[in-house]
Amino acid sequence: MALVNWDDSLSIGISEIDMQHKKLVDLINKLNDAMKSGKSKDVMGTIFNELINYTATHFKTEEKYFDQYKYESSEAHKIEHAKLVK
Repeated sequence: MALVNWDDSLSIGISEIDMQHKKLVDLINKLNDAMKSGKSKDVMGTIFNELINYTATHFKTEEKYFDQYKYESSEAHKIEHAKLVK
């Protein structure tokens, strides 16, 4: 059973971002499933690394949109992204 179920309430209406959010939800659910089923640390590590790498890619995409649309809280949000990636 999924930890997070994607539905339209999670959509922000920007297809590129929504597709990336769906991918992140999928990775979170894969990691959760692997943990619940007692998969080896290698399997969980692989999924976790993919989640980390994809999150960094996603943040770059979001930040591109922040700049393009002059998002008022851009700098604070970018700082939070940097903290999470670390």
